Amino acid sequence: MQLKRRDDLVYGLLIGAFILVVGWQVEEHLKVRESAKTDLRKSARAIANTVGAFIRGLQFRGAVFRERLDPVLDELVSGATNAVVRSGDLVSIEMLNAEGVPLAFAGKPIDLSQTDLLQVGERWGRRTV
Repeated sequence: MQLKRRDDLVYGLLIGAFILVVGWQVEEHLKVRESAKTDLRKSARAIANTVGAFIRGLQFRGAVFRERLDPVLDELVSGATNAVVRSGDLVSIEMLNAEGVPLAFAGKPIDLSQTDLLQVGERWGRRTV
């Protein structure tokens, strides 16, 4: 009888240790996921600041010419020579005016007819933000 009780204690301890390890792994996964989201937000802010600074530098009497803007947007999307954007991080960029009309575009086409794109903040998709 004493051996059965000892076996139950060992199995209980093993199950408890297993539950602790699984809980720890879940917590670490959530922490890493949130860290990745924070890094992506910082990268998006850096890209937006870069594009904004470039547009301010391109202004000529309050106007920006598309012929000068398109190559820069293409370079940001391709990520070939930019230290801010790693290749594959930025798949598309589109600039809209206040009415929502596209002014400049680079990368994969964006379907602007999706109503959930108009939300404030970020939209996390399965493979895109």
